[in-house]
Amino acid sequence: MICLFALAGPLIAKSEPAYEQAYVEKHQGFEGVAVPTEVVRPLLRAAPVNLKIDVLVTVDSKGKVTSAKVLRSTDSRHNTTVVRAAKRWKFLPAQIEGESVPSKVRIPFVAQELNSSLAMR
Repeated sequence: MICLFALAGPLIAKSEPAYEQAYVEKHQGFEGVAVPTEVVRPLLRAAPVNLKIDVLVTVDSKGKVTSAKVLRSTDSRHNTTVVRAAKRWKFLPAQIEGESVPSKVRIPFVAQELNSSLAMR
C-alpha cells in the first residue's frame, strides 16, 4: 500500500464551496496521490473556535474510503462527527504507472467560528 499525505493550503470554516474546489485542484496531477472528487464538510454544533482535527483516510483502488481515524484533535468530543464525514469523501484513486492503487490521505479540518461547519485547512 502506498502511504501519501495530501496537504491543503489554509481554508476557513466559513468558507464557500470554492475552498473545497481549491483543495481538489491542489491535489490533481501528482502520481500516487488520490484526488478528492466529493468532499463532505462535517457540521458541528458549538464547535470551539480553532478546533483542529486531522483525519487519516485509507482510499482503495476504486477511490472509496475504507477507513478513517483521527491522528490529532484539539477536542475529542467532535472526533466521531468528523470521522463520519471523512468516510463519505470520494476520490479518484492514486495512480502509479497507470494502475490504480490504494493509498492514505491526511485530511486536516479546522473550525474558526463558533457554530460553524469544519472546512479543510
